[in-house]
Amino acid sequence: MIQRSDILSIPFLKKSPFTGSLGGMRYRLERLEREEGAAALLAQIWEGPYCFDAVDKEQKKGEEFSFDEEGICRCIDWLNDCFQKEEERWRRAAGKWDSFPPRAHKKR
Repeated sequence: MIQRSDILSIPFLKKSPFTGSLGGMRYRLERLEREEGAAALLAQIWEGPYCFDAVDKEQKKGEEFSFDEEGICRCIDWLNDCFQKEEERWRRAAGKWDSFPPRAHKKR
């Protein structure tokens, strides 16, 4: 399961999106600026093994949280809940890595 220590700090999230995975469930956290001046934390999940930019928007599921420590903790609970609800799906997605051929390393 995802722990608070697995997610980088609020100062990091202010500057850059954060990505991670749990089994075959990939996730991305990013700060959103709202019109009223308050920031929000957007969490999105999708099925691996592909990266965020390689997956269609329709295949991602998202949720918004407050951009503070409480929001991050609620986000972690949501991520873990999403994983538990479809654990078999995420485990199958993790197995997709087994079908990828090994990378050839270039010598310099």
